[in-house]
Amino acid sequence: MSDAVSSLILKDEDLARSIQRLFSELRDKPYLRPLDLFVMLQARDNGQRYDAPALSRRVAKALGEIVAEQVDVGIDVIGD
Repeated sequence: MSDAVSSLILKDEDLARSIQRLFSELRDKPYLRPLDLFVMLQARDNGQRYDAPALSRRVAKALGEIVAEQVDVGIDVIGD
């Protein structure tokens, strides 16, 4: 394999670092999810007190909302 081709292939650790960076950037953006859910997730992630059952219910509701929006706009392959 040429050096040019091998340099384009991500190593496992590079991929893991890229994925982690993406998720941390997305997690910190409140506009990507309802504000109340964002606040609950921030509390959990920062080791603050939060209502775990309420968080679970809100996550389930948010997923339903997202899937419904995707169906409404005609997305063929839906996802959370």
